[in-house]
Amino acid sequence: CCCCCCCCCCCRGCCCRRGLKLDVADEEMDNKYREPFFNFYDDRLMGLEWSKQPNPELTCQFFRLLALCHTVIPEGPSIPEQIRYEAESPDEAALVVAAKVFGFFLVKRSNTIITVRERLPDGVRETEYEILNILEFNSTRKRMSVIIRTSDNKIILYCKGADTVIYERLDRKHALNEQLKEITLQHMEEFGSAGLRTLCLAYTELDPKFYDE
Repeated sequence: CCCCCCCCCCCRGCCCRRGLKLDVADEEMDNKYREPFFNFYDDRLMGLEWSKQPNPELTCQFFRLLALCHTVIPEGPSIPEQIRYEAESPDEAALVVAAKVFGFFLVKRSNTIITVRERLPDGVRETEYEILNILEFNSTRKRMSVIIRTSDNKIILYCKGADTVIYERLDRKHALNEQLKEITLQHMEEFGSAGLRTLCLAYTELDPKFYDE
């Protein structure tokens, strides 16, 4: 599997309880984005600021993965302030809410289609992703994967799981993987030492012929 690796982690409140120092954000801006399951602020990422950072396409895929790789069911009006997410765990709900805050809003899903309202630099669009396969997390695999078909007929594998199982599946020939692995590992060690749970995210485009076989 050739993938790009990223890392996400749990909440600021846990950091504070563990004594991990964090930069203090402007309280007014912080409150603008805060909601149940989400307590995070970084001015490099909020709004569309993430698109101005290095590797914006990778960051876009990071947030898109959060909106697609799960079994969460949206309920209620497709309005960000009113929608509710039914999830198997609070962690699953938190990741989907985070995607929504960053502009990748899970609007609805069926057995075969996930609809995401994406806020991108060129505007807002509502995109349907066809669900081809869902490989749920278990204690043996230590990861969850979803395979989707995009509107331009690409087949993408999105995966999230323990760092050990993700790292051993990364394509060593992918230059960006090698750039990200070391800094990501440092971040995970910092978060882990603070008592936070960490998760690695990865994706790759699949060759249609390979998938069909």
